[in-house]
Amino acid sequence: AAGRGGGALLLAAGDARRLTVVEASAASVDADSWGATAQRASLDEVCAQLARRNLARANLEAVAWRCREKAAYERIVGALAARHHFEPVIWSYALKHADAERTREWLEWRLSRGALGDLGPVLSCALVDVEPVDLRAYDHLEYGPLVNARAHRLGAKATILNEGLAGQWRSFLLQVAHRPRPRRADLVAACHYLFAMDRVDEAAARLAHIPD
Repeated sequence: AAGRGGGALLLAAGDARRLTVVEASAASVDADSWGATAQRASLDEVCAQLARRNLARANLEAVAWRCREKAAYERIVGALAARHHFEPVIWSYALKHADAERTREWLEWRLSRGALGDLGPVLSCALVDVEPVDLRAYDHLEYGPLVNARAHRLGAKATILNEGLAGQWRSFLLQVAHRPRPRRADLVAACHYLFAMDRVDEAAARLAHIPD
């Protein structure tokens, strides 16, 4: 601050002390500081801390830069997996290192959060499986009443008069159409719906050809 007459005015001061500046190295890292360990410690020390530290309170993204190297990625992801701890940013490096197992785990995590976009009602491949039941996009429902009010066809075209059953049937057919071939469970479910629609002869014929 400027004093009267333009001179400097000292407002406050503390006791002087000498500071020692050292070059950052693994030897000077505070063992209790995760931030310092993540940035400057050796890979051995990082993995040792991952084995003993409370992972829920550690910013694990701080070591993600190390995962650019495959050897570091394998050790870090192995240390986390050994403690059954999943860290999305770390697992995402599985794509870079062609780690199919971790890539699958990472994609399943993203799928559970709707982060993969629209993959269709059903999808099965080496890296990800989209099952509508698992995602709560489809449930097999029972139908009631068991006896329909109308047993005979109304008009020239077969029509499902119950809107709820009609919607469920279309949803079922859509997912089956996206599979390479119907599963045994799909064939059984189809028979259930045919019986519910009073298509008894069709249901019985198909039921007889379902493999054990």
